[in-house]
This record gives sequence, C-alpha cells and structure tokens, in this order.
Amino acid sequence: MEGIILDENLGFFAARVFMFLVKIGIDSARVRFRQLAAHERAHYSSETWVVEIMLSSGWLLCAGCVDRGTYDLTRHEKATGISFKATGFTSDGTCRSSSFSISHHSRLTFISAVRKFIPRVIEAGFGFGRILFGILEHSYWNRQEDAQRGVSRSVIHRDKTIYSL
Repeated sequence: MEGIILDENLGFFAARVFMFLVKIGIDSARVRFRQLAAHERAHYSSETWVVEIMLSSGWLLCAGCVDRGTYDLTRHEKATGISFKATGFTSDGTCRSSSFSISHHSRLTFISAVRKFIPRVIEAGFGFGRILFGILEHSYWNRQEDAQRGVSRSVIHRDKTIYSL
C-alpha cells in the first residue's frame, strides 16, 4: 500500500513508532494508526497520524506523528531575523536553485545544483503513562492449566527485553 502517508519522512517516523511499541511489549495486533481530518488537527499541521492501542476499555491514543511543515522555523526566522535555511543538493539533478558551484578537477568538470530551503519539521509525541498501562494490560493473562484445575491465577509476563529499558 503505497501513498497512504503522504510524506516519506512522516512515514519513516510512524514506522519507527510502531517498531518501538512492539519492541517494548505492545501487541502488534492491537495497534492502529488513524489519520486526523483537517478539522481535527492543529492549524500548523499538513498531516497528522495518531497511534492507538486497544485496551479492555477500548482504543486509547498513546502517540502521534505530526508533519509541522516549515511553520516553526519560518516563524522563528521572522521573529529573530536569523536565517534557518539549510543548503542541499537536488536529488533528481534538476536545477531549481539560486546558486551553483562549479569545480574543475583534472580534466573533469563537476556542476552541482544547490538549493536553499527551510527544513520541514516532523514531530513524534508519546504518552508514556498510557503506553506503560498498555504494556501491563497486554502482558496480563490467565493460565489455562490452572483454570482447568479450578484455580484462577492471573499472570503478568513480559519478554526480558522490556526489563533492560
């Protein structure tokens, strides 16, 4: 499924959030991503995805990934008068920049297109209390062999990876 998350960088961070949650003990089958509609997200956001985990009480929002665009750095630049522009090379080789660097090296001539731009900001936020509650609930289960003997025992069991955190 390509093109669901519009920005490649936002998609990268969303994948990392998912991998983090699974690594610390959240059941991957009980995680979902939900895109917020334009009227639900902040005015500076061009795209927002929230991460929800299923608990016994229902879906609980525990994290979010927001494409803040250039909103923050543009406002800082305007307020302080300091340039927050970065310099980068165009990835497709097209010339969309205002400056060029030409260097002569032996018999070869290299021309690099350089562009100045304000970087986009991707924000990933977490509700660690909610995540911890999810870890505990996803770790809680009843032993079947005890239930067959008429004994009710509940167990919290986690992989040892979580204990090193």
